[in-house]
Amino acid sequence: QEYHRSHQAVSSNPLNQEILQSGEVEVVPHKRDQVDRAVEVALRWQERYEQVANATGIPWELIAAIHYRESSFDFGTYLHNGQRLGRRTTIVPRGILFHEWQPAAEHALTQHNGYYGMPWADDLAWQAEFAERYNGTGYRSRWLASPYVWAGTSRYESQWGMFVSDGNFSQSARDPRVWVMPIIMVLRA
Repeated sequence: QEYHRSHQAVSSNPLNQEILQSGEVEVVPHKRDQVDRAVEVALRWQERYEQVANATGIPWELIAAIHYRESSFDFGTYLHNGQRLGRRTTIVPRGILFHEWQPAAEHALTQHNGYYGMPWADDLAWQAEFAERYNGTGYRSRWLASPYVWAGTSRYESQWGMFVSDGNFSQSARDPRVWVMPIIMVLRA
């Protein structure tokens, strides 16, 4: 996970808007079951996500999708990075300590004082932008769609290359999972 250390907002990624306007954002058929299972679980926990949404102003669908991505909906983990709650984090962001999911989630979503932006519920481009900044903007310089945001869509399926760990990019890798935007799009549908 990469983030801008000065906490200043960076320019938005025009690729996110281009993808949304291209019509290339359908969930690919062979990933539909994965998305449907994630959506079913997100709906089961909607009330918990709405509590965080009310505290942060971030749409509950986006919170649920990030939670799926970071920890497969495990409420015993940090939304920041998927490590277990109750222990100091050892990966980015290091040194954070919370014992309960909701305050940790609120911190994860707001810790960078506006760097992530404010994703309005009816603006998919800003939700994509928020998710990309949340995970890291390393794909921008390669003009690639972030797998964290777009994996599981037809747009992502046509590209190769991803960060396989913090700062380690592999040109031959592709994320086999589905992530943030396919889940949000189905939840909103």
